[in-house]
Amino acid sequence: MRRIRVPEPGGAARSKLQAQAGREANSFSGILLEKALLFELSFGVAIALMVFQKPAADAMPQAWVPFGTRLAHVLVSFAAYLRQTIWPENLAVFYPYPSPVPVWQVAGAGLAIAGISFLALRLIRRFPYLAVGWFW
Repeated sequence: MRRIRVPEPGGAARSKLQAQAGREANSFSGILLEKALLFELSFGVAIALMVFQKPAADAMPQAWVPFGTRLAHVLVSFAAYLRQTIWPENLAVFYPYPSPVPVWQVAGAGLAIAGISFLALRLIRRFPYLAVGWFW
């Protein structure tokens, strides 16, 4: 009975194309090329969402909210979600858009988010999973 020798994955059986792909994957352009399909898919989904949600947006009243108000609401809501992760209370299916948010809540939420981001970056060498989880 004759034995067939199967080459190991890192051995001489590695083709030029595989070697070139390995070098390109380590370069910045190789990483971007590798992610191109994901970017295209994300772009396609974003376009589809805008097209299919347009009729629903037309049916809603056109209440324009200034960018500063929306940004304040984002900061306070994000901090509230962090708190609700630890202590889940006042949960609802519908969250009505609040009236103007107090400045102290916006400042506190912004400082909390900036502080947690700073700690995640500061501890990235010892605990890299913190930064991955926080910036996900």
